[in-house]
Amino acid sequence: SESLAMSSFAPLPTCAPTPSEWQRMGAFHTPGARWADLTALSLLGQGEFCAVYATELDGKPIALKVLRKTMQKFARSISDFNLEIQLMSRLNHPNVVRPLAAGLHPCGLPFLCLERLATTLADELPKPVDAVPFWKRISAVRRWPLKRAINYAKELAAALAYCHHHAFDGYRVLHRDLKPKNIGITQSGRLVLFDFGLAAVWKVGDDDEAGKEKRRLTGETGSLRYMAPEMALNHPYNHKSEVFSFGRYELRPIWPLCHAVLFPMHYRHVSPQLHHVSPLLSTRSILYEMGSHKRPFAGMDEDMYLNEICSSSKRPDPPKSWPDELAQLLRRCWDADLDLRPDFLEVQDILNKMVEFS
Repeated sequence: SESLAMSSFAPLPTCAPTPSEWQRMGAFHTPGARWADLTALSLLGQGEFCAVYATELDGKPIALKVLRKTMQKFARSISDFNLEIQLMSRLNHPNVVRPLAAGLHPCGLPFLCLERLATTLADELPKPVDAVPFWKRISAVRRWPLKRAINYAKELAAALAYCHHHAFDGYRVLHRDLKPKNIGITQSGRLVLFDFGLAAVWKVGDDDEAGKEKRRLTGETGSLRYMAPEMALNHPYNHKSEVFSFGRYELRPIWPLCHAVLFPMHYRHVSPQLHHVSPLLSTRSILYEMGSHKRPFAGMDEDMYLNEICSSSKRPDPPKSWPDELAQLLRRCWDADLDLRPDFLEVQDILNKMVEFS
C-alpha cells in the first residue's frame, strides 16, 4: 500500500490541532490505500455529510467512508473529513472502531477504510411499543436483560473514558454525536464507538487539573433527544456533557438504559440553539434506554424538552428493578449541574464494580 502522509490532506480547520500538535499527539499510523484496490461498492448508509459503502480491500470485507457528492464541493466539509481521518488514525482502543487504511480518490478527495460492523445499537435495541407488533417487541426485550445493558454500558464508558482522559496527553477528544446509530457491534459482539465526524479535540488548560473548565464550541453537534441541557441552551460545556447523553435515552420502561448509553443523538434536525449536544448527558440517556427498554423524553417536542428538561430538573425515574448503585449513577449523570456529574473514569469504575452483572 502507498504511504499516506499528513501533507496529503487539505488544510485542517482553524479549530483543529496544528500540524505540530498532531505530531505531539502521535504518529499517523493508518496505512495508505489505493482506490483501484477496492472492489465494487454497495451503499450501507449515509448521513448529512458522508456515505458508507461495503467493499473489500486485499480480499477482506471493510466499510468505506467518503464524502457525499453534495458535500464534495465545500472546502469546510473536506477539511472536517480530513480532521476525522487525522483523529481516527491516532486512536487505539478496542471499543473505538478501527481504521484500516486511508487514501485519496483519483479526483483528490480523501476516503477512509474501517472495520465492517455486524450491526448498530440502534438496530439491536427494542423498537417502541407503537412501532412494531407486540410479540416482536416482547421477543426483542427478552434479548436485552439488564446484564447485557450493563456490559455494553461498561464498554461504552471505557471508550469515552479513553477519549476524554487517555487518548492524548494534554488533550480531550469530545465525540459530540453520541447516539445508538453511532454505536456499533462487531461480528464478535464487541461494542465500538464510531463516526467522529463532529468530534472536537480539546487542549486541556494548564490550570484545569480538576477538569471543570467550560467552553463554547460551535457547530451543529448532535440530536436534541441526546443533548445535555447546557448544550441545548447554547451554554458553555465540557466533556461531562457527554455523560448526560450516556445516561439518558427514552422514557419508555423497557429498554431506555441500553439505547441511551449507545445512541444519545437520535434527532438531528433541530433549531440552531439546540445543536450543541452534551456527550456525557447523552451517554446516560443510552444507559436508561438499554436498561429500561424505553426512550427517555419520548413524546416531547422541542419546546417541552427545553422547558421541562433543560430549564428545570424533570427526569424519568429509574426502573424499580435496578440495583441502587445503578439508579444512583443514572441520577448523577442526569444532574442539571455539569460540575456534579461524574466523569467517565468514575462511571467506568462504578460499572466495573457491579460484579453480579459481569
